[in-house]
Amino acid sequence: MLSVSNLILEVTRRCNMRCDHCLRGSAQRLDMSREVIDKVFQSVEYVSTITFTGGEPTLAVSVIEQVTESARGHRVDIGNFWVATNGKTKPAAARRFALALLDLYSSITEPQEGITALAVSGDAWHELTEVPDVYKGLSFFQAKRHGPEDVDQVINTGRALQNGIGSREPKPLGPFEIDYHDDPDHLQVDTIYVAANGNVVSDCDRSFKDIDAATRGNVLRETLQEIVARDVKVTSEA
Repeated sequence: MLSVSNLILEVTRRCNMRCDHCLRGSAQRLDMSREVIDKVFQSVEYVSTITFTGGEPTLAVSVIEQVTESARGHRVDIGNFWVATNGKTKPAAARRFALALLDLYSSITEPQEGITALAVSGDAWHELTEVPDVYKGLSFFQAKRHGPEDVDQVINTGRALQNGIGSREPKPLGPFEIDYHDDPDHLQVDTIYVAANGNVVSDCDRSFKDIDAATRGNVLRETLQEIVARDVKVTSEA
């Protein structure tokens, strides 16, 4: 089984904006399926932080709801969660999104201020918007806006690369960083990124195209533990 420090779930590749700096590139009409979600949690027993990413997560609230249901069904211990939205959601959708996060919040075991958080992107590219009131009532709402403050922080991949405005190179999509402990069948992993289509890589800061090209495997064809175990970088030993 796997223990994961940061499990990043790409809940959708849809988006309601088309930002020049977007590291993902062109949006796609694709949400993460329940089958992909269940395949992930079949191999995981503990997650320090689940990060929801996209695309725009508020367009796939049902996926977040299914993540909570699947994690509970597989008895996965989740410490925290983190998610950012562009804040462009209509009021009814924002309320449903907030309720989905509250439901997940009721299940997490180690909530920490600033780590368990809902953030809103408010940089120059996201056209600063008024935060939905329902978000402000959440104890884990992060009032500080999320996103790159200037062009020097824009990651050079996806649409930023196409538009020639990226300046910070992304990390290589190398092997998974793992600590082996007493039981070699129990792997402690730093970061796992699972794409909406089930592809798995070791980091999040890449375009959809790059993630699919560099995938280490797909959870619809083999278990997440099998994917990680064959492609590892051991960082320490107990």
